[in-house]
Amino acid sequence: MAPEGYPSSAAPPEDCIMQGYLLKKKRKKMQGMARRYFYLTSTGTLSYAFNTHSPIRDSISVNLAYISANRKTRSIHIDSGKTVYHCKALTSADFDKWVKAYKEVNDTLQERDGGSNAAKSPSGSSLGSGFPSSNQGIDAAVKRMAQPLQELECILNDFRGQSPSSLGTPNNVNQKITSPGALSPNSGGYSSGHSLKSKLGLGTGRHRSASKSVSDDHSYFDAKASTNEALVTRYATALGTLKAQYEYLSSQFAGAGAFETATKSYASRQSIYSSYGEASVSSINSGGDEDFYDAPGEFVLDEMEGSSSEEEASIEDSSFTSLDKGVEEEEDDKSPPPASRQSSATSRSEIKDVQRRSQLSVPQGQEFSMLSLLRKNVGKDLSTISFPVSTNEPLSALQRIAEEFEYTDLLDKAAATEDSIERLALVTVFAISGNAGNKYRASRKPFNPLLGETYECVRPDKGFKFVAEKLSHRPPVLGFHSEAKKWQIDGYLAPDQKFWGRCMEILVSGEFVITFKDTEDRYTIKKPSSFVRNLMAGTKYIEIVGTMTVTNENKGESATVEFKEGSAWGGSSTRNKLVAQIKDANGQSQTELVGRWDEEVSRKNGKDEFTRLWSIKDFPNNPEKYYGFSKFASSLNEITEVEKDRMAPTDSRLRPDQRQMEEGNIEEAEQSKKRVEEKQRAKRIELEQKGGDAPVPKWFTKQGSGWKYTGEYFKVRDEKKFEDPDIF
Repeated sequence: MAPEGYPSSAAPPEDCIMQGYLLKKKRKKMQGMARRYFYLTSTGTLSYAFNTHSPIRDSISVNLAYISANRKTRSIHIDSGKTVYHCKALTSADFDKWVKAYKEVNDTLQERDGGSNAAKSPSGSSLGSGFPSSNQGIDAAVKRMAQPLQELECILNDFRGQSPSSLGTPNNVNQKITSPGALSPNSGGYSSGHSLKSKLGLGTGRHRSASKSVSDDHSYFDAKASTNEALVTRYATALGTLKAQYEYLSSQFAGAGAFETATKSYASRQSIYSSYGEASVSSINSGGDEDFYDAPGEFVLDEMEGSSSEEEASIEDSSFTSLDKGVEEEEDDKSPPPASRQSSATSRSEIKDVQRRSQLSVPQGQEFSMLSLLRKNVGKDLSTISFPVSTNEPLSALQRIAEEFEYTDLLDKAAATEDSIERLALVTVFAISGNAGNKYRASRKPFNPLLGETYECVRPDKGFKFVAEKLSHRPPVLGFHSEAKKWQIDGYLAPDQKFWGRCMEILVSGEFVITFKDTEDRYTIKKPSSFVRNLMAGTKYIEIVGTMTVTNENKGESATVEFKEGSAWGGSSTRNKLVAQIKDANGQSQTELVGRWDEEVSRKNGKDEFTRLWSIKDFPNNPEKYYGFSKFASSLNEITEVEKDRMAPTDSRLRPDQRQMEEGNIEEAEQSKKRVEEKQRAKRIELEQKGGDAPVPKWFTKQGSGWKYTGEYFKVRDEKKFEDPDIF
């Protein structure tokens, strides 16, 4: 039996060449996989439904997607750039059938669109000069839109023939579909059979009205529901095809913009085009079991083996992107620190009016294209891949954690309130504000700390001090501790990153605990995943997707924050939105928070009444030219009188390659990076040969499955008795 509100039967698309059940990973974390019924059409549209009796839920164009498959696990990953399907075949036979179908569709569309003439073949034939995407492909995509448009016209005619002449709905639908706006990114409201069915009142019980004419019309639709359900399915299929072709055309124009921008940095179009072609079709030879199928949108269909997960990694760089912060504290850096904070977290000898910079002195250099490196590692942990230094920003992953402490005034306010629900709301907003620093970031990653590397952030002006340390090399684990007069934060992060072909997924596991000293309320925070979108073409951006939870372990109160996924049709205006429910110990919602993590968050008091709890602070001028850093982030690698001669010799500020990159000396930074990584690698090999144990972290100890701060760092700092392990 079909779910309520769905048609009782649904016919497959007319041009369907492959259909069947696959396991599909659900969108939210920790929900596992569920059986879904998939359809693949000859035009390259992949869609899925709950079952054979349900309407289409979503669809993507596989001829635009990057597809990776693993025979051992029967997993198939399809990355369209805006969304990723993680699927698994039920049997090995099903796996082979689906992979074969994908390849046949790609081959057919590539041949039809003239892609074989425009692309460089795997054997190395010349790409030729000129624009990288054939106009024939665009023309073919436009032509393929004609059939679903005709299908929609037929559907509308069928609706007109069945409905009373007095009913205006079919005419309204026709107006929306035939208007130019119907194919715009804002037309997502008609993206599913379910939504159309709701608009036409098919099979619902909500259509009764005091108006007799409306009641009669809806009664008519109830009588015709069995016929109209088939029309709804046809509508969803046709619109899914139009959506796929729209995405294809959008990617072509986005790629054109990226291509023309890139030519400004090279001597000629021919040179960059050849470089792009080499990256697109570079062959990969290793012992893995993965096959990668690149789409005609990438100009070539590649079939190659993936890198072995067992091969020795050669690099120390991580693509970890912490949930970070945005801009400076409300207090002006030039102002004296408040008296109430001066003695809370720092010694009196450090109470100085420190002038901190608000922007880097040297703008960023030319960005390195990660395409050729990433293509070799679809589905792999990117912390084991060697990236050039030009892919980094001049901050370490430890410093990115410190960025999350910019808006600690929210915790000061939370400590000052006696209302537990209000305190929970402020702690939740603090957790949300940790993402603000990503507003202008996407294309670069922080330096992966060396084992034993540390970072301190002592801020008398903000009333807190912070220390972090790299605890484990593989898997990478980062421990941190921060304390103020009325609160402290402890935790560790184990970042993981996966590249899916067109986007990169960033997962953060670990522990983040906030404790208030007056009540001993203990808040645990579980963070969602984030994605770096448009890695291949278009404007890169970070999107946070999923659920974040904040729980008061003492009282049982909790908050659930839903980060909304942006619409593929709505552009940037639909991204970064969130809704949070603040619940009491009984699970009853007490208040609601709404807003955007890159702008502001407010408490909803009524229908149209809001109280703003937090807003992002102004960034420095032209942040895109300075790695997207906020004012606060710009100060994190600076050495002031607070840190000079007091910080540990393992501090990230003293890492030579990171410092040289900040100063614009890229070539020197590349050499220094190789030197310090080789030095650490040599120490590790020497220790392994001697049969010694792995180095023990200095400032954190293992406790169960987590880590605990020893409480010693700032004592040793005050006594100036740091030992130098010579890691740099």
